[in-house]
Amino acid sequence: MNIKLFEYALLSLTRRRTKHLFIFTILTLLLSISLSIFTISNSIRQEAEYSVNNLPDITVQKQIGGRQQYLDEALIDDIIVIPGVLSATPRVWGYYNFEYLNTNLTIIGLDPFDPDMSKTLTKITNEIDTSYIINEKSIIIGEQLHKIIKEIYNKDEFSFQTPSGDYITLPITSTFESASNMLSTDIVLTNLSSASSILGIETGLATDIAINVSNPQELSTITEKIENMSPSFKVITKDQIIAYYQNMFDYKAGIFLLFFLSSLFTFFMIVFDKLSGLTNEETKEIAILKSVGWETRNVLQVKIYESVIIAFTAFILSICLSIFYVYFLQAPGLQNIFMGYSYLKPHFELTYKFDLNLLITVFFVTIPLYIAAVVIPAWKAAITDPGEVMR
Repeated sequence: MNIKLFEYALLSLTRRRTKHLFIFTILTLLLSISLSIFTISNSIRQEAEYSVNNLPDITVQKQIGGRQQYLDEALIDDIIVIPGVLSATPRVWGYYNFEYLNTNLTIIGLDPFDPDMSKTLTKITNEIDTSYIINEKSIIIGEQLHKIIKEIYNKDEFSFQTPSGDYITLPITSTFESASNMLSTDIVLTNLSSASSILGIETGLATDIAINVSNPQELSTITEKIENMSPSFKVITKDQIIAYYQNMFDYKAGIFLLFFLSSLFTFFMIVFDKLSGLTNEETKEIAILKSVGWETRNVLQVKIYESVIIAFTAFILSICLSIFYVYFLQAPGLQNIFMGYSYLKPHFELTYKFDLNLLITVFFVTIPLYIAAVVIPAWKAAITDPGEVMR
């Protein structure tokens, strides 16, 4: 690196500080917004992946006319004999409309004979023992939901209206704060009997059946055998659910990516137009430099130094701003776009996830283009005859 040319580039930036400051500010804002959006998406995706990783290998549902129906628990006897099936457990769960907040609660019935569910719930609820509510008519809910119920009713119990119109009042015996806050916000844990009564599910029926396999390589074979049992069965694998979440977040991030690329294209068009029409002062400066012995490559070196200083400083600053906005301020405004709005919207801290590929992608999409937008107009001016310019 030529130190003298670098010093001259710094002086050139200070002499035309207004123009360069404007470009620096716009570039920093564009990079900060784009990095913030993709960082939020990655953090929420990481939270969602933690949730779905605790799901069973296969979930069997029954659908008629495109609507989910309840399954007969006797179906388990046919599934458990399939080679490779490790366990098959009926699950009772569903959604209860909490009209006061215009939102849905997720009712989950705990099965005392399902060791996988007990182990998973113990894991995601930070080691809280859920066994004592299995044989009691009570509920365990998330801390946020408990706080709302306490503010509304001023008591530690909740009355559920069943589909038949009757009311079931269950005491709140405990609250939990899940290791994954996306899980803990609207979940209500109770025993199978209470869950069935709240949701109006008859005895002997289940919402779906959770299946775990001993060998993941046999997953497709087992799935095919279950699908062949009845045309009304819908078999969902864990990988399909993970792919759904991946596509959902990629779709939302893709919308912002389209917006970012459009804004970026507009920005570079403005920069190129602004710099391609060099002012008389800038054109004469290049001509004078050529007259006193500068070569074209020296002029281009100065312009490259100028653009690199602006671009790299903007890039580093945008990384710092995006980290501060996302992880210290918790992305006010943008987080709601990904999570949606609800009175029981999950309140969790976005976890830091360093994504080198993201930084490399944003860098090579923006920085080389900006440098080219600066250097090309300067090159055109540098190859022009100095005498013609001065005349």
